[in-house]
Amino acid sequence: MQAVEEVCVVHYSGELYRVGTDTEYRLFRKDCGLSQTLYSQDIPLKAIAAFMTGSTISIGTGQASFHLALSGFITRDATYKVFINILKHLGTANLDAAMGLTAVFLLCLILWITGTFLPKRYPHH
Repeated sequence: MQAVEEVCVVHYSGELYRVGTDTEYRLFRKDCGLSQTLYSQDIPLKAIAAFMTGSTISIGTGQASFHLALSGFITRDATYKVFINILKHLGTANLDAAMGLTAVFLLCLILWITGTFLPKRYPHH
């Protein structure tokens, strides 16, 4: 139950910090019958950024084996173990992985061009 609360708080407070509005979360613990109000201002932005970065690294590492069409190890292990296993099994990657990796590379390239390069090159457009 605590994991669900943390994910909800991190997600919604991260979204609301971008919008600039304040909100409150009512968390109710069934085991002790306490109700607690948590304001989005109570969670530091650095903690939210750190949690989201860690989640991204963990999810990305878990999905990398599918993008490379690797098999033979468990992707639900600890993140460092999955990363080590990906490097060990990198030689067994299929040619089918080229399509998925090309798509990911092109998406990142388009994001960089439209989000970073073009706004600096043409700031008035």
